Amino acid sequence: MAEVTERRYKPATWLSEHYTTLLVGFLVGVPFALAPLWSRVPGVESLLDLFPGSSRNTLISFSGFLLSGMAMIIEFLAKEQVTPTAVKRYFRRILWPLGIGFALLFVFYGWFVKLVPVEQGKKRYAFVLASRIHGPPCGCRPTDPDVLCVQQLGVGNEAAIPTCWDADAIQLRTVLLQGSYLVSMGSAGALVGAIMLQRKSRRRTKRLPRATPSIV
Repeated sequence: MAEVTERRYKPATWLSEHYTTLLVGFLVGVPFALAPLWSRVPGVESLLDLFPGSSRNTLISFSGFLLSGMAMIIEFLAKEQVTPTAVKRYFRRILWPLGIGFALLFVFYGWFVKLVPVEQGKKRYAFVLASRIHGPPCGCRPTDPDVLCVQQLGVGNEAAIPTCWDADAIQLRTVLLQGSYLVSMGSAGALVGAIMLQRKSRRRTKRLPRATPSIV
């Protein structure tokens, strides 16, 4: 029965089968290959540990899709006759979104995110906070600092955060933080692709036959 089902849903032509293989390879294989970028390495804090827990799955999914698309673009350009001059122009243009995205990410992160220590400072949890709500339903005293208020609400209780901070402002800040992260990550992936295109264009240039001087 399994063989019949497999034959029934097999791509109809070689081209459709090749298309399916490429689609799965780029959209599934690339994110899985990038898993060490987001996973915890022994002795090293994961990159996503610096972001709120509610944003991590979103960042992994969207950045994986973004970098998969970037890999497809680089694969397409690698098959074309890209000159070293075009690669340099492409590289310089990518530096702008990379610099702007990283600068915004740095500013937004320092402005919006609070790292709350737990277990006597052995671990830290990130939260996006906004303007404080004083009085009910917030159970914190108006004089309590933000970090202390989060600890009182419970570090793992993100649902209680909107009771003491403006929920709409938190959502807006989260979108800005995630957007700057994706711009930075996508630009970094594009720079890696530019380096690959540069190497390929140089190899192609070396293989071109040199013109022999004409004898007069």
